[in-house]
Amino acid sequence: MADLTLKAKDKGKYITFTCLNADSSAKDLTGLTVTAKWWQEGIPDPPVVSGVCTAVGLPSAGICQYLLTGTDFTQAEFLMLELQYSVNGTLIDSSKTYTTQVLESP
Repeated sequence: MADLTLKAKDKGKYITFTCLNADSSAKDLTGLTVTAKWWQEGIPDPPVVSGVCTAVGLPSAGICQYLLTGTDFTQAEFLMLELQYSVNGTLIDSSKTYTTQVLESP
């Protein structure tokens, strides 16, 4: 079972993430850019989808969201997901790797 399940071609829906430190406390997102990166297992580059997340509420709460565009996930597939944290374009940390199952849209 995947950590996250989405429908292909979904548009206008938000995926909300709670960013955590290694000790499971909320990651303070102040000054960080959070990028959600999805890729096919074993093929990390180029990513299938990569986009910047927006902090929700106080950055210190570690909550961010990614807005689905409708062209992000175009087909049913199984993908890997990682949240990457950067400062001024320099990658400084990343989350653990999660799995995502993209289902066909009706």
